[in-house]
Amino acid sequence: MALVSKKLIPDARGRISLKGLFDNADSFRAEKLDDGSILLTPFVEVPQREAWIYKNPEALSKLEKGLSQIGKEKGKYLGDFTQYINESDDE
Repeated sequence: MALVSKKLIPDARGRISLKGLFDNADSFRAEKLDDGSILLTPFVEVPQREAWIYKNPEALSKLEKGLSQIGKEKGKYLGDFTQYINESDDE
């Protein structure tokens, strides 16, 4: 993990810009530590319909295994499953 140190100067309204420090963060948790320093933890948001996978360790493990197998070309073609698509699942 690389340590990035950058002097940030507040604007006239007391705001500082984090642009360039966190390219993919959607939001941050800010904690003021006992020594007065501030710890920012970046977060990315996950759509609610996809969040369930992170709450189900077994399903997440199977998903990760499947994705790693795809990368190693260990899968095999089982045919076309488009007939099972439920259009309401796309919402």
